[in-house]
Amino acid sequence: MDTNINLLKGDGTPVENVYVVGNDSLGTLNESNKACVTYGGCAQGWALTSGRLAGANAAASFAG
Repeated sequence: MDTNINLLKGDGTPVENVYVVGNDSLGTLNESNKACVTYGGCAQGWALTSGRLAGANAAASFAG
């Protein structure tokens, strides 16, 4: 995932108009299999935030 929430190919380039949100982008919260938070429910906040960002980016890419 890049800063625009795009899905990345194996070579690191983004897949156009494909976004990764919620637990599909868990590397943000679970870097090197070491969770940065140890309490339940943390994924809900990231699911909401990443979904909002992906939705805004998708709307912007289709608007212009």
